[in-house]
Amino acid sequence: ENVDRLARLLQEGVQEILDRGIIVRDVARGLVDFPSQREGREVYLCWIGGEERIEFWHDTDRGFAHREPL
Repeated sequence: ENVDRLARLLQEGVQEILDRGIIVRDVARGLVDFPSQREGREVYLCWIGGEERIEFWHDTDRGFAHREPL
């Protein structure tokens, strides 16, 4: 019963993240992209575990290797 409850809570948390358009790229590293706008175009704000705040962005057709400072 505890395992079922925890699984349900985890699924609800994941769904809340997905509903906001947030993309979890790598769970182990904590790599996450957040949809945003920059200079009138859609981009992703990029964060990885260990960083104190969101300080990088990249175009939607590029990834972590191409992120740039805000």
